[in-house]
Amino acid sequence: MWKLKVAEGGEDSSTYIYSTNNFVGRQTWEFDPDAGTAEERAEVEAARLHFYNNRHQVKPCGDLLWRLQFLREKKFKQTIPPVKVEDGEVITHEKTTDALRRSVHFFSALQASDGHWPAENAGPLFFLPPLVIVMHITGHLNSVFSEEHRKEILRYMYYHQNEDGGWGLHVEGHSTMFSTALSYICMRILGEGPDDGGQDNACPRARKWILDHGGVTHIPSWGKTWLSILGLFNWSGSNPMPPEFWIIPSFLPMHPAKMWCYSRMIYMPMSYLYGKRFVGPITPLILQLRDELFIQPYNNINWKEVRHLCAKEDIYYPHPWIQDLLWDSLYISTEPLLTRWPFNKLIREKALQVTMRHIHYEDENSRYITIGCVEKVLCMLACWAEDPNGDYFKKHLARIPDYLWVAEDGMKMQSFGSQEWDTSLAIQALLASNLTDEIGPTLARGHDFIKKSQVKDNPSGDFKSMYRHISKGSWTFSDQDHGWQVSDCTAEGLKCCLLLSMMPSEIVGEKMEPERLYDRFCQCFTFPTAFHEMWKLKVAEGGEDSSAYIYSTNNFVGRQTWEFDPDAGTAEERAEVEAARLHFYNNRHQVKPSGDLLWRMQFLREKKFKQTIPPVKVEDGEVITHEKTTDALRRSVHFFSALQASDGHWPAENAGPLFFLPPLVIVMHITGHLNSVFSEEHRKEILRYIYYHQNEDGGWGLHVEGHSTMFSTALSYICMRILGEGPDDGGHDNACPRARKWILDHGGVTHIPSWGKTWLSILGLFNWSGSNPMPPEFWIIPSFLPMHPAKMWCYSRVVYMPMSYLYGKRFVGPITPLILQLREELFIQPYNEINWKEVRHLCAKEDIYYPHPWIQDLLWDSLYISTEPLLTRWPFNKLIREKALQVTMRHIHYEDENSRYITIGCVEKVLCMLACWAEDPNGDYFKKHLARIPDYLWVAEDGMKMQGSGSQEWDTSLAIQALLASNLTDEIGPTLAKGHDFIKKSQVKDNPSGDFKSMYRHISKGLWTFSDQDHGWQVSDCTAEGLKCCLLLSMMPSEIVGEKMEPERLYDSVNVLFSLQSKNGGLSAWEPAGAAEWLELLNPTELFEDIVIEHEHVECTSSVLQALVLFKKLHPEHRKKEVEYSITNAVHYIENRQMPDGSWYGDWGVCFTYGTWFALGGLAAAGKTFSTCAAMRHGVRFLLTVQRENGGWGESYLSCPQKTYIPLEGNRSNLVQTAWAMMGLIHAGQAERDPTPLHRAAKFIINSQLENGDFPQQEITGVFKKNCMLHYAAYRNIYPLWALAEYRNRVPLPSKG
Repeated sequence: MWKLKVAEGGEDSSTYIYSTNNFVGRQTWEFDPDAGTAEERAEVEAARLHFYNNRHQVKPCGDLLWRLQFLREKKFKQTIPPVKVEDGEVITHEKTTDALRRSVHFFSALQASDGHWPAENAGPLFFLPPLVIVMHITGHLNSVFSEEHRKEILRYMYYHQNEDGGWGLHVEGHSTMFSTALSYICMRILGEGPDDGGQDNACPRARKWILDHGGVTHIPSWGKTWLSILGLFNWSGSNPMPPEFWIIPSFLPMHPAKMWCYSRMIYMPMSYLYGKRFVGPITPLILQLRDELFIQPYNNINWKEVRHLCAKEDIYYPHPWIQDLLWDSLYISTEPLLTRWPFNKLIREKALQVTMRHIHYEDENSRYITIGCVEKVLCMLACWAEDPNGDYFKKHLARIPDYLWVAEDGMKMQSFGSQEWDTSLAIQALLASNLTDEIGPTLARGHDFIKKSQVKDNPSGDFKSMYRHISKGSWTFSDQDHGWQVSDCTAEGLKCCLLLSMMPSEIVGEKMEPERLYDRFCQCFTFPTAFHEMWKLKVAEGGEDSSAYIYSTNNFVGRQTWEFDPDAGTAEERAEVEAARLHFYNNRHQVKPSGDLLWRMQFLREKKFKQTIPPVKVEDGEVITHEKTTDALRRSVHFFSALQASDGHWPAENAGPLFFLPPLVIVMHITGHLNSVFSEEHRKEILRYIYYHQNEDGGWGLHVEGHSTMFSTALSYICMRILGEGPDDGGHDNACPRARKWILDHGGVTHIPSWGKTWLSILGLFNWSGSNPMPPEFWIIPSFLPMHPAKMWCYSRVVYMPMSYLYGKRFVGPITPLILQLREELFIQPYNEINWKEVRHLCAKEDIYYPHPWIQDLLWDSLYISTEPLLTRWPFNKLIREKALQVTMRHIHYEDENSRYITIGCVEKVLCMLACWAEDPNGDYFKKHLARIPDYLWVAEDGMKMQGSGSQEWDTSLAIQALLASNLTDEIGPTLAKGHDFIKKSQVKDNPSGDFKSMYRHISKGLWTFSDQDHGWQVSDCTAEGLKCCLLLSMMPSEIVGEKMEPERLYDSVNVLFSLQSKNGGLSAWEPAGAAEWLELLNPTELFEDIVIEHEHVECTSSVLQALVLFKKLHPEHRKKEVEYSITNAVHYIENRQMPDGSWYGDWGVCFTYGTWFALGGLAAAGKTFSTCAAMRHGVRFLLTVQRENGGWGESYLSCPQKTYIPLEGNRSNLVQTAWAMMGLIHAGQAERDPTPLHRAAKFIINSQLENGDFPQQEITGVFKKNCMLHYAAYRNIYPLWALAEYRNRVPLPSKG
């Protein structure tokens, strides 16, 4: 007879077992050969026989043995007669009460003496065999398992063998290789023979199943681990589980602290055993099993090839190929290093020590129960492997009985006990019976058990460093000694204590002290320390700490900076951020731009936004009504209004290129300001951004959606190395070695394009003689020459200005040990053997978008061979070079001052900053640059990036027009007023300082920039859109939208726009166009096109045209003839730029869809119609031709570099592009001809709207110079909203009635 013992410690092992509450809740089984009468023994045998005969019908056991024992001990007799409800009978209160009382009395009799309800908590069939294996390996099989134990263990196996001879993952599951192989081995260890062993030929049937399914080479990974431990498998047949995982830096996304605790506790001892390549004694039985379990001779197995094998019956989660690639990388590259000198001594031994320290900590804090049975056996074996005679192992042995359970189907291993969970539910069920007068003692004992089971303390010592969470006030799943907090167990225990506190203490015992209830409440509402970080967006703040070096022209209106606050946010808010990061990471290869969610979450929380308008959906075949359109529009308007900043603008990410950020890190490294500018949290987010945008081939694209390039890959690799990642195993998902492999596979960094050669020369990884000349003398050449700085496109001018200064000085940063290491890592030949002259024209084919014509290479060669040798030697280095450097630096300072040290863009910013440091490392110029670094940094769920520049004014002017189109002024008046105020405050009031023309600058008074007023650089379309907003708002009541802008300021804007129109009618973006087109032959970059001179653009022309038409309407007499002339010429330009297929190429958006929307809008504003304008008809035909089946439009970014329309793959549509096309058709009068395409498009937009009124982030939609994509994160809200507004206004829609 087996007997269940409750709340006993086991005196025989008292030296090695201890408890925090005198073993309350402990359950152990003991065999007593003298216990029980003949009738009682017969009753047990009858239960066993009944289970066996019905084992294929009811597979879980009835857990009868302890129930028979308790009912006998308590002499329970059911005195309430049975109840039955006949067919058709009405159930009465009395019958229900009788049935309830019968259940309550019976269940109360099953309560243990310490107040809990015992019960089996098992089912999985892979729990028990590893315990038998470990006892066999350690030589404790006979001392732990008596003959009766073995009999019951074998009974459990026989009784749960499936009819096909195998065992399932659990008692009701189909047969699996994992459970079948482990069960077979267990039977063999317990003495059963291979050919006829076991009840009903269990062994031969199991062996046949195994061999029929490929043998144990097809066992899943956990099985491979156990077989390797046992000596039935070679460790080289398992995927790596390096113990070094326990010593990786905590900022990495995959870190032990961020793992689910069960997995962490399993792979902790597994990695220890793997790291030691532990193998048990090779006994004759092991040799026999090697012959029995494989379909080929053991010694002939290619272990490397079986690592990824797994029987199909066992596969529930197929490994993605990226995971197999990771294992292969570790297997091939990492493990061979870590197992050899010196790394086995320097790293592996340390990792094993740290891992074992964690194991001992977990064991001690669970009283050697551990978190669960799988973990228990592994930790126990690890302790034995460390010291077979040590106390750690002996303490584990003493807790084995806590896991064993006996029932009519035999002895099994529980996952762990469910004492507290079952008891808290039982108490609530009994309380609900309202039979307190009959079960008072039962409730009192249960209450006592629950109070005594509360965990009183947190884990010992510095538990956070051991990846543990607070536990004080919690309840576990089992008993107090277990120690692991569980939220629902804690909640149910808390409910019991609260319910019982309302009852008389003389019946249910003293209620729990309030302080202990508070501990439990806190336990239910805390999160692990992995959720520890909150970034906050700050708006219109100047940064007091750097006030001496930062200044503003409008009190920082529009400025956006991010600040890390370690104490910000509730646990739920932090969890929301982590969920956003995880979602992006898991979908990073499908949607590559971020959703820009962090600041959105912050603003929506701060404003307590709740979407109150119900979601809208248009069913197939349904006619879209005015009401449904209005509801969808209002949902979008209300959501988007909640995202407005306090100063009136809409923040948003404006990034995408992956070569923006690394140069900033490089410059901070060179100047020694890395740690002062980038905190640990900055570094973590920078690395996150790099990891999250690494392509699957190991490289990085020019932008987030691009194919891998040498430029971005080399810069990203260097950035990771500067931030502390190692070359061989550094970075998330082996980012560094994968990147380095890509670089070397593509020829090494000698094949980096020209901008990359410049950065590597600056860093000391390249010789300046390996770059084409960039002589600073360019800034002192006569102005009559065709190639002069004044004729360059402003962005190129401000890039090559500091580049030429650094080139002229041959500036090189400090040659640190890291630089020397990088010289060895990034080239395919020894650094000192490189012929720098010969690598000047090398460029990886992946980076070449604009191949240099031979005439350009001839020019560079002439400068290289003839000019530079002269200018770098006396007397020319004194007479000319020094003067050129002085003039160049004077231009740099001028640009810096007139942009408040923001500069025109991020590429220029970093170069100008470094030039200032090279001139004077301690000077104010450099310090003023440092103060403006935050203006460029942006944080989203994909990490920290560097923006090209902010898009505050551009986004806000479009947003205001979209909101005005909604005709919901009565609902969003304050939003419009704040936006109006921002636009007025953002207009630039003055021209650049001093003699700006001699500094190659254009007028700026009256303009709007792309970002904020401090930026200072005029842009034609930003000015036009800002002007349109001011004109539209001037027609509205000032008490709603604020005072209108003074006419003189409007006139200033018109004056700037006139100055930017070319003779051909087109508008350039920044400065007047007019330089010779042939100068583009001298484009020195390989990455971009049309960067040498300023060009006209369809979008800029359309924006200006629309603004002037509106201006003419409201101010008809101001420069009337010039306005009319400008409009007429702009129309001619747009018509002349149309492509043969009817589209227009878009320079700033993707691509033909974007350009066509602008063109049609401009033509419509000028009075052109479908019937009077052939260009409009052709444009409409183009848009209708490319509409997708789902009603939307979807154009690939590849249209931009390839200059031909390319649809998105998979018949996908993009919401932003759909909105552009929809508005283009509305401009062209499509509603009057055939509104069906518009209805289809509106349905697509409406049905894509999210629950809160947002729209999903999709493909990137912005572009820069044909080959570089830009992510405008606000577009997904602005344009669908705008399109719905125009659709509602201009397309006749039926009303619901």
